[in-house]
Amino acid sequence: MNKNHYDENMKYYFDKIKHTRLLTADEEVELSKRIIENGDRSAVNTFVESNIRLVINVAKKYTGIGMTMCDLVQEGCIGLMRAAEKYDYTRGVRFSTYAVYWIRQAIKRALVTKCRLIRLPSRQEESLNRINRVYNDILQSDSRIPSVSEVAERADVKTSDVFYLRSITDNFVRMDADIDDNGNTVSTFIADNGEDSETALIKEDLAMTVEKVLSTLSDRERAIMEQRYALGEDAHECLTLKEVARRLHISPETVRQIEIRIVRKIRKEHSYLKEYLCS
Repeated sequence: MNKNHYDENMKYYFDKIKHTRLLTADEEVELSKRIIENGDRSAVNTFVESNIRLVINVAKKYTGIGMTMCDLVQEGCIGLMRAAEKYDYTRGVRFSTYAVYWIRQAIKRALVTKCRLIRLPSRQEESLNRINRVYNDILQSDSRIPSVSEVAERADVKTSDVFYLRSITDNFVRMDADIDDNGNTVSTFIADNGEDSETALIKEDLAMTVEKVLSTLSDRERAIMEQRYALGEDAHECLTLKEVARRLHISPETVRQIEIRIVRKIRKEHSYLKEYLCS
């Protein structure tokens, strides 16, 4: 991209920020109603223009790994627009909380597809899309990294195809590329365990999502979920109902009932997370 063109585009975004105020909760509800009931495009545009600063804040985290800041913002705005179209005020979630997942998803997909150095034939591209879709489905439903063999089975491809397609389509990223203004580089955030950049980004988002959900629970509820599902930095394995009950000095039945209630609560109040991970 021409530097002058880049500067002009970024100036456009910063001008939008300076001249557009943040929406109140009541205004978000009113805009959402207009979109749901009438498909009002002007309401979608208002959502987008009022949240460009959110896109820029998210895009900053992905600079230096294959795309310019301007391109990242443009891709993030696409995700922001999708969020505005799908946002449902009845969920009781503020728009910015909902939108940040769509923004990250749009940016991550752009990094994976538009920065690819190797272009694939259409048939292999279709296979790769199935592989990535299955991979994300398992990651979302089971909260774990799937094995190559189960991805191959569900995607109806050979195991060798999974290895081949994912290996040749990894982003070629400079490990010393700057991520932020604090001196952090790509290598700071990607563990030396053979994971590709897409996996690292997905796991980072998943960890942030889990923490956000856990923060809405009481101390006892959080302790139960962390111990039952091996969540948190110090977790190593899932504990049984009896083990959790013994640690918290309550009965196993009480643990079971609380766990059931929390799972139902999460499914009801955070159902949008499935769309974010699997869309």
